[in-house]
Amino acid sequence: MERKKILIVSAAFYPKMSPRSYRTTELALEFARQGHDVTVYFPVKNDYTDFQKKHGIKIKNLGKFTWKS
Repeated sequence: MERKKILIVSAAFYPKMSPRSYRTTELALEFARQGHDVTVYFPVKNDYTDFQKKHGIKIKNLGKFTWKS
């Protein structure tokens, strides 16, 4: 299987507890498990250094939203 670069953009990610954050996190983890190069953009509020090393997923800060949820 060819290794692909995958970009996921989301408003929610682990450890936030919501259906959207759960789906985003599980999708990223599964793609990384399959050996793909995964980058996730979302509004970062925590330190994800250990998470990135453990799962091989790149986390990028989307920044603060400029529109209402």
